[in-house]
Amino acid sequence: MPAIGLAEAIEDLRQELYAAQDLGKNQQFAFTVEEAELELLLELRDSGKADG
Repeated sequence: MPAIGLAEAIEDLRQELYAAQDLGKNQQFAFTVEEAELELLLELRDSGKADG
């Protein structure tokens, strides 16, 4: 799985929300995002091997 930076991940999510809003315009089911909350979880593991 390729690594992705936090700023890039948040921007991608922001763009997905904008796209979803745009696709729903003039449809029976449309929505607007007024507020979004994002919860992030960080997991650290000791794998016992060194990578460089």
